[in-house]
Amino acid sequence: MQFLNNYRVQPATKEALSSVIALLQECKLPTADINADNVGMFTTVSLDHIVAVAALEPVGDYALFRSLAVHPEHRGQSIAQQLLAHIEQQAKKASLSQLFLLTYDADSWFLQQGWHRIERSSAPESIQQTAQFSGLCSAKAIAMTKEL
Repeated sequence: MQFLNNYRVQPATKEALSSVIALLQECKLPTADINADNVGMFTTVSLDHIVAVAALEPVGDYALFRSLAVHPEHRGQSIAQQLLAHIEQQAKKASLSQLFLLTYDADSWFLQQGWHRIERSSAPESIQQTAQFSGLCSAKAIAMTKEL
């Protein structure tokens, strides 16, 4: 278990799934495939309640970074930035070479974190076949990438 400021970062448990889904829904993020076996969920927890969540969906040498959400009462504390850095560190440890994501409205924030916009069609086929790329996120979603 690692810590971000006063928050613990740990993998989500099955018991936490309903809280993860509630947070994602509150932040208007997709939840349809959230318990797929290949989605590694990470949560930021404080006082035993979830304040942030992010997931990494490995696909070969790549991964889809997804489901970054911070509870509104805990925003403005750099939790999202620290959780993103934690996930990127985990991806490097797993020898993943590049991350991809889709966003509707956070592209400016991700640009500040070192990500780059790309044409959705330029993502590797394996990434394009994920549920988020192939249907959960509409064609209006902005595709982004970051090399590790």
